[in-house]
Amino acid sequence: MNWKRIVVFVALRLIPITLVTVAVRIYVKPMMETGQSAPLWLLPASIIVNVGVSIAVFAFLAYLQRERTFAHVAIVAILSWLLSFPLDVLYVRVVAWVWAIGLLFVMIYAAIGAGIGIVLRRNDGFEEVNP
Repeated sequence: MNWKRIVVFVALRLIPITLVTVAVRIYVKPMMETGQSAPLWLLPASIIVNVGVSIAVFAFLAYLQRERTFAHVAIVAILSWLLSFPLDVLYVRVVAWVWAIGLLFVMIYAAIGAGIGIVLRRNDGFEEVNP
């Protein structure tokens, strides 16, 4: 296992998602205190960022990681999901069982991203150039 690469990719997935989550929370909190509702675009935009970042990170990892690709992708997915607990449950106050169901979505993003990364790697001739 390439643990250094795993740590880097966990950070690559968590940092942008954390920044967006905190920014949305800071933006929405004053609105909720005054009784206003959040803009309609805010939830879909944050979901798109989460899905896009996740698939892109998993695709990049699968593109680079030639050996035990799916094991590396799965470890990054599970670790990043576990490390999101403080952000999701403690800061955003998502119900714990909803957070737990999120593992299913993270694994779906990982499967899609890994598939994309492997296809790109094969089409790029990466394996012939770098034996």
